[in-house]
Amino acid sequence: MGNIGNDCALVIEVCRNGEDYLQQLEYFFDDNPQYDLIRVDLLFLEFVDEGFRIVQGNGMVTAVHTDGGWILL
Repeated sequence: MGNIGNDCALVIEVCRNGEDYLQQLEYFFDDNPQYDLIRVDLLFLEFVDEGFRIVQGNGMVTAVHTDGGWILL
């Protein structure tokens, strides 16, 4: 059986990294009001049996949307 304390600390760190990245995306919207949507590829830590997943760290913005349509990045 693994060290539960270390596993818990790792999950907490992954959650914080994902939360930080999502916050950066929110700041991106604040700094770029011309965009109303963004498309982002995200990495997840998935808990299949429990039925949830968490964003782990940085993703990649692949497109932004304006009233003129999508702009691929």
